[in-house]
Amino acid sequence: MVKKSEKKCFDKRGYFNFHPKGVIPIGGCIVQPTSDPVQEYVIQISSDSFLNGTVGLAAETRFDQERWLQGLREAARITLENSRMGESIIRDLETQGLQLNKEKQCCVEKLHEETIALRDEIDKNEVSSLYKEKLINKMAVTLVFLCSFFV
Repeated sequence: MVKKSEKKCFDKRGYFNFHPKGVIPIGGCIVQPTSDPVQEYVIQISSDSFLNGTVGLAAETRFDQERWLQGLREAARITLENSRMGESIIRDLETQGLQLNKEKQCCVEKLHEETIALRDEIDKNEVSSLYKEKLINKMAVTLVFLCSFFV
């Protein structure tokens, strides 16, 4: 978007002035489509920081208006404060990720220890049952021997 005076200068010179007299800070501004009796496709940018409260820009077609609205709204969200906040959120998420990885590692180690303990207990129980079977067999042999001795 260019001012009418800039458009006239462009028509005369054939190029735009890349060093304008002023800049409109649109970070945190409200950008919305409007229309007025003179111009149909108007974009209104409003902010408390503007002297008169609003700035109006005109597009030639509805398509141009939609594209400018989209670009200006995206640009209005990009502010230094938001970028800093984004960086702090990223740092917080990285810290949380590291903490979760530490907790995960502790849980994996505990699970490994419990698995080893259960395996040892199963091995002991298997040995115990084998030992019991051997004892029962010995007792049976002894009983048979004793029974044969007393008969």
